[in-house]
Amino acid sequence: MAQGKAKSNSVVTTVWENTILSISVLGAGTVMFDRAKASNANRQAAENHGWVQRLCDRAAIGAPTRAAGTTESEWLGILAAHKQAKFNAIQELASYYEGGDVPWKMTGTGERDAGLFFTALCEFRGKISPEKLAAHVKSLDKDGLAALKAVPGIVDIMNRLRKERVAKVDTGAALGALDALSEEGDETESAE
Repeated sequence: MAQGKAKSNSVVTTVWENTILSISVLGAGTVMFDRAKASNANRQAAENHGWVQRLCDRAAIGAPTRAAGTTESEWLGILAAHKQAKFNAIQELASYYEGGDVPWKMTGTGERDAGLFFTALCEFRGKISPEKLAAHVKSLDKDGLAALKAVPGIVDIMNRLRKERVAKVDTGAALGALDALSEEGDETESAE
């Protein structure tokens, strides 16, 4: 199984073929690792590490920022909601894998922004406990959840949170890559 297309700035790329992991370091060479030669204890440790990493990665939800005028009580509610969103994300993935023979990547949930939505909902209704809000959201059917996600105040908070997250990212490299694609497209068009 190959790693997806390497990023333009990748120095290390990996490819699995059966039990062999090929790790290529740009300009230095390739390390061939056969996991079948590792001890049972080391294979178990690697699996344990992988599960911890996979499940905890699911909680990688950007921290909220305190908006001007937010009271201490509202802020504590927002922080509690943020923690609850992390918990919910991990619990969802753990339940998914415990469901048996399922693909490694969850698909079809449409919940990429579940943590963001829940954080925004808790900010929107700061006087309601995160636990009560989580129970309410869980009780909604697909249409009820869609309606709640369309509430303008919640949408506004989600958009603000997204902007705050993006503000922490250096977008120069991404824009450079897009510009390079644009230039490639221009060359392709003029060559035709």
